[in-house]
Formats: sequence, C-alpha cells, structure tokens
Amino acid sequence: MSEIMTLKISSFIVVLIVFLSVPPTLPLSTLPSPLNTLKSHIILLRHGQSTSNIAGIISSSRDLENTDRHPLTEVGRAQARDAGLALKEMVEGKGVREIKFVSSTFKRAVETAEIARGVLVEGLGGDKGGTVVKGGVKRCTEFRERYFGRLDGLPLPTYAYVWPVDKITTSNKGFDVESVDEVWARASERLVELDKEIGGEGVCLVVAGHADTLQIMQAGRAGLEHLGDFSSYRFKNGECRFMDGVLPPKEDMSAPEKWMKGNGIVE
Repeated sequence: MSEIMTLKISSFIVVLIVFLSVPPTLPLSTLPSPLNTLKSHIILLRHGQSTSNIAGIISSSRDLENTDRHPLTEVGRAQARDAGLALKEMVEGKGVREIKFVSSTFKRAVETAEIARGVLVEGLGGDKGGTVVKGGVKRCTEFRERYFGRLDGLPLPTYAYVWPVDKITTSNKGFDVESVDEVWARASERLVELDKEIGGEGVCLVVAGHADTLQIMQAGRAGLEHLGDFSSYRFKNGECRFMDGVLPPKEDMSAPEKWMKGNGIVE
C-alpha cells in the first residue's frame, strides 16, 4: 500500500472518530462576524517557495520566529519579485495613496515582503504625487504560520490529518495543532489594530504570511458559512489577493498530493 493511500485511510479514520465524538449541537464555527469595519485596502501575500517547501516538511514551530531558518529558495525569491510587480497592478485605480508592508515573523514571509516591497518601490518610481510605499516591513507575530503541534517537521501529506477535521469543527486541536478559531482570533484582532494604527482611507496594507493563516483571514473576511472550509481556497507560493470579501473558485484540496503539486513538490 502506498504512503499516500495509507495517509488517506488514516485521515478518514481520524475524521470518523472526531465526527462521532462531536455533539450534534456543536456550532460549525464560533467565529465573530466578518471584518466590516476595516478602512484600509488589505492585500494578502503568501511567501514564495521556501527550503521547507522543497524539503517537503511542515514548518510551523514558533522557534522559527525571528530566525534565518527556512528562507526562500531562488525560485521563491523570483516569486517574491513577481509579487512586487503584481502589487503595482493591483493597486492601480483603487485610490491608494500609501502602501505599507506587514509580515509574519518567519524568515520566508519577511524575505518575501522585503523583496516585493523593493520591486514595488522601484516600479512606482518614488514620490511623484502618486502612490508611494511608506516605511519598512513591520513584523507581527500574529501573522505567523498556523502551529501544527506534534505534526511539525513531518512530511507535508500529514496535513491530511488536520484539514478534514477542520471541516467538522473549527475548534479542532487534534495532535496539539492550533485551531482555526485561534488563528482567526489572533490574526483578525491584529489586523483591526493595524487598520487603526497605520491604516485608513487611501492606505493599502500588504500582509505577508502563510497559506493556512492567510486563507483563514480571507475566508473569515468573506463571511464563509463554515470557516473550516478554508482549505478549499488555497494560496499558491507568491500569490497576492485582495482581502475584500470575495473568494476565488473553490478547489477540492482533500487529497494531499494535490497540495504537494501546488507547491512544486511533485510533478
């Protein structure tokens, strides 16, 4: 039996056990209403390909914060440069006066933000009465990767032990993972604070982070009926999206090998 098939069967068993143990009255999500108070434009930017992506392992330990571990690959740096070009096109015609960058404290996200910012500054051509980039990259621990507990450092297909259970309950903490509710709470609360502190009308905040964290943020802002379905709207490496209440087409991400293909791990 292949490793992928074994993981699929194991994941199904885990989901079945959780499903049978969840009380019928448990709400699908305990999340607050969508973030309708934000005045800033928000763009979510996933980090470029990292060395941990190539190694095919889950990289979520909080020990990685503010270190140089698991940086971008050359491909990842190219993706970050492309993101800088994409950002310039995205803000055109949006009435954006200032663009400010914030990032997860993980190296791969900070590096992506710094590269994209540099390309954007060059592309905008400095302060000539139009859109300008203000400040450097502000690091925020609240936008770090979702912590995967005892699965951290294991092969990427072990995500299959978590995402299907998230679809049952957003309070899922199996294997000591950080729940969807917890990720949403820390990220959304910090975003509201930043909107008040450095954002506002005519300001665009670019948030560089990680797939699960950014996807939970986007799905929550869109008011997705059950936030545990966030994994059906995956970010690619270096992808930018407006956090504007609109989700991309839903994609079936139930099979872990699809996620691996999307991250360049397998052909």
